[in-house]
Amino acid sequence: MIKHVGACLPMWARHVAMLLLVYLLLRASLPLSAGSELDADEGLHLMMAWLFHQGYPFFSEIRYDHFPLFDVMLAGWLELFGFAPQVGREMVVLLAALLAWLLYLLVQVRYGVLPSIIALFLLFFSEGFLISAGTLLQALPWMTFGIASLVVLRLGRGDDACARNILLSAMLMAIAIQIKLFAVLLLPAMAGEFLFCPRMGGWREGAKRLLHWSVALALLSVLLLVITAPELFDPSLLRETYHYLVVSHLGLDDLRPTMTLWALLQHHIRDFPLLLLAMVGVVLTLRHGARMEWFPVVWLISDAVALGLIHPVWYHYYTMISIPVVWLAAGAVAELVPDASYRDAAVDRWFRQGVGILLWLLIAITPLRAGDISHALHAHQNPLDDRLVGTLKSLAPTTHWVVTDRPIYPYLAQMNVVPELAVTSLSLMHSGAQSAQSYVQAIDRYHPEVVLLNRFRQLRLALREPLRQRGYVLMYGSRGALLFVRAGTTAKVVSTDAG
Repeated sequence: MIKHVGACLPMWARHVAMLLLVYLLLRASLPLSAGSELDADEGLHLMMAWLFHQGYPFFSEIRYDHFPLFDVMLAGWLELFGFAPQVGREMVVLLAALLAWLLYLLVQVRYGVLPSIIALFLLFFSEGFLISAGTLLQALPWMTFGIASLVVLRLGRGDDACARNILLSAMLMAIAIQIKLFAVLLLPAMAGEFLFCPRMGGWREGAKRLLHWSVALALLSVLLLVITAPELFDPSLLRETYHYLVVSHLGLDDLRPTMTLWALLQHHIRDFPLLLLAMVGVVLTLRHGARMEWFPVVWLISDAVALGLIHPVWYHYYTMISIPVVWLAAGAVAELVPDASYRDAAVDRWFRQGVGILLWLLIAITPLRAGDISHALHAHQNPLDDRLVGTLKSLAPTTHWVVTDRPIYPYLAQMNVVPELAVTSLSLMHSGAQSAQSYVQAIDRYHPEVVLLNRFRQLRLALREPLRQRGYVLMYGSRGALLFVRAGTTAKVVSTDAG
């Protein structure tokens, strides 16, 4: 037994070293972003985690248009390590490093060490990965748990652990789905894994195991909801919850009509050689009759269909395309090493030359891609108004509630946003779930000492007069931010430079 453990230890040590190396490379590639907001949704997640940490439940008080598991996880992380925005982003960085390492494992087991290392290189320089890795969003975390679900199945040890592997895989997929519902796009590929993977013992045995996995997935999903958001099952909240979770995501085609899958691909045109590399790898695998890596193919098709149908397609959806493409491109790199079990036809040699050319092209344009990525990383940094933060901190001791459409500012001042308005988004505003009237109703219900309007121009225009009528005065205005305080909250109203 000791000998067996000793033999395994170097392998685990290598895996840990690789994971640590990936994390360090990722951390070194990301710029420091203290004092900036990288995405408007960062403040929403931070405020929801802050409120949940204080005991405010989701759906009955914190109104949200997604499942809340990511923010529950974020709340626990911040409780352990501190409530600074950088600490929250570090959780995403770690999950992104874990995702890259899991992809490395999958490629290494299937194709070997060299393709897995090249896969990491291609992943780091696929546009969008580093941006998502450093931003406090669900864009990468859900994929981390989804891919981990697959790894558990593929790298499990023998039939004696099969039931345990299936249960753990289902649990990881349930987590992925409740971090981001896009994880359901992995389900067709997971079904194929059970039905057609030789490790599953044929399609009959695979179908049986798929059924067990699906039942476990459903039960664990319900259990996670009961733990994280029991109010979701409150019949009195059913209609309103349905409006937030479902209706607010419908009819958004005219919200951002130019934000389509085609526009997203055009924006990332430098990744086109990577897509060609993946396609050539698929063709070579099919020509040689080798076992095809179908999981990324099915996943990519599912993503393409979904993103082709929905609007708007946000910039951080791109990793749903780039990660399976990198996975397939690694298979193409593996084809550079001739297999003695078959003879190359002239067309196969031509295809292999194409793989080499595309790979060298990707390496050659790395300085250009690195420059683009660096520019994009810094362009996403939206500096925050230090004076506004300082003003809010001075008001914090006498403030119980804040109403705002930009919660990152009260979060930095450790002020509580009215829970039902902790999330204000374009989709909620567009669907009618939120409006200037809902803001007025919240103001009348909570009587907040502070109202900060910064993100939505229509709210700034619509609420100035209702706030004046309710005794609020403009204390600060700058860079599109209007800070109102209830009369008597502060002794001094400062001059403004924004109307």
